[in-house]
Amino acid sequence: MAGTLFRLGAVQVFIAAEDHPPPHVHAVHSGDGWVARFRFSFLSDVTGLYRFRRLERKPTAGTLDGVAEAIMANLPACRENWWATHGNRHGIGLVNRRVEMRRIAGGDGLVAKVALKPGKAAVSIVSACYNPSNSKVEMALADGLTLSLTAGLHIEEAAEW
Repeated sequence: MAGTLFRLGAVQVFIAAEDHPPPHVHAVHSGDGWVARFRFSFLSDVTGLYRFRRLERKPTAGTLDGVAEAIMANLPACRENWWATHGNRHGIGLVNRRVEMRRIAGGDGLVAKVALKPGKAAVSIVSACYNPSNSKVEMALADGLTLSLTAGLHIEEAAEW
């Protein structure tokens, strides 16, 4: 375990040091004997139940919803700790995926979308890193373009949230 990010009552939320992509946190209730993993994104402000294992008692939907809300409230810390623990080894789960972009007013001046089924104009992501000091996702694309995107302002689709 890399260290506790926060506690929500008897539930401990942490990033495991031996983990793998996609970026996620573990929520453990040792008294009730369950472990849940919640995936999160560096591009969008989305999180959701990713995997679940029950050893003894099953948590209520309200408990799992409360954990998901607490993760959203602590998303900057989740991103920062994932990057500190896994950034050099596993990155942020975007390399070899494809990004679509369109210009907009405000924010970063564009919206980037990493879709499950990208369109023909999508470009492959060659490298991606995260800078916790300014909450920026830096991406190098196969077409030579580099992007500096604010975490949470863009779109990432995943098979499970």
